[in-house]
Amino acid sequence: MLFYPNSHPMERITVQDTLEQTTLTSEDIRGLRKSSSVSFHAKWDDYGTLVESYMRGRARDVAGEDYTVAMVNVGSTFSYGGAIVRENKTVRAYESCLSAQFHEHWTTFVGLLRAGDRLTLTWSANGHRNEIVKRAGLSVDSLDIRVDRGKRRMTFHIDQRVSEYNSARMFGLGDTFNPVVSDRDRDLTL
Repeated sequence: MLFYPNSHPMERITVQDTLEQTTLTSEDIRGLRKSSSVSFHAKWDDYGTLVESYMRGRARDVAGEDYTVAMVNVGSTFSYGGAIVRENKTVRAYESCLSAQFHEHWTTFVGLLRAGDRLTLTWSANGHRNEIVKRAGLSVDSLDIRVDRGKRRMTFHIDQRVSEYNSARMFGLGDTFNPVVSDRDRDLTL
């Protein structure tokens, strides 16, 4: 069982990545720039160890068929904006940018990438939740991407989702992507 202490209501809990990040190549960057949609994936096992983390870029050919143009292994971190007890549950995270070529945050981010950069997906579950959102029974999840270029570090906001505690969240428990939800989760005082 992983226990995330609740010593302070605004305490953030972070599970760091353990997978080896790959260094971006020129081919990776070309594929990401060509992508009409991009999806972001991460999975932590029952013990909180990161077991997969990647970005997939897809494009569509003239016949309308989707194909993968980029598959990049990246690091991931997961933070929870409150306390939660997670008993031996796999956590999955997923987000997508379906119109990547028209998404200003994505096009800015991918336009600044250079060969040799290392990427980390920064997932936040309920990290931006306030009293109004809490009373409405909603969650606020977000995804940022950190770029490490030598000693330089840049972070880009990709998406934020306000949703009910259901499968529309960025996060789910188990292999069937059940939403991360509990009475304790809903009743956190932020």
